[in-house]
Amino acid sequence: MSGCMSPHQKYQWGAMKRISPERKAAVLAKILRPYNMTVAAVAQMEGISEATLYYWRNQTKAEGKPVPGADNSSEQSPAQARLADESISLAE
Repeated sequence: MSGCMSPHQKYQWGAMKRISPERKAAVLAKILRPYNMTVAAVAQMEGISEATLYYWRNQTKAEGKPVPGADNSSEQSPAQARLADESISLAE
């Protein structure tokens, strides 16, 4: 047999891939503003589990950075805040 391995043979079941901080930041940026892609879409696109992305997102939130969808107390973007203000004005 040759010494070449397919990409699927590189990692044994349960072995964790090492992801560089640069790639992690680039992937995480896709679920944050301004892109706001869904975790599921980014996970599928990048080949990283949703659980890992949720973990990274929660780590980012713990560092004090605004992260959409990380909890029920929504932090609104400026556009969302304007829409909420306009809705209140229209209701009055």
